[in-house]
Amino acid sequence: MKSKVIAIIVVVLLLVAGAVLYLQRNKKETPPVPQNQAKDEQAPAPNEAGLGAQVYEKSQNPVKDEVPETNPFKEEYKNPFE
Repeated sequence: MKSKVIAIIVVVLLLVAGAVLYLQRNKKETPPVPQNQAKDEQAPAPNEAGLGAQVYEKSQNPVKDEVPETNPFKEEYKNPFE
């Protein structure tokens, strides 16, 4: 009984291995499509940037250098205990 189970397991493993090899050898390969080809055809020119580009540019840093200094002791701090 035990040898029959082992024989069945071996046969099933051989069938699975054979099926995997068969599928790998007969796999149809599609020719690679350049990834940037479709994007280049539809991309607008830099001077024709849409509303999304304008919003993106303004949302990066809307205040830039307009933020006041947060450290009041940066300029000419005098120690009162000296």
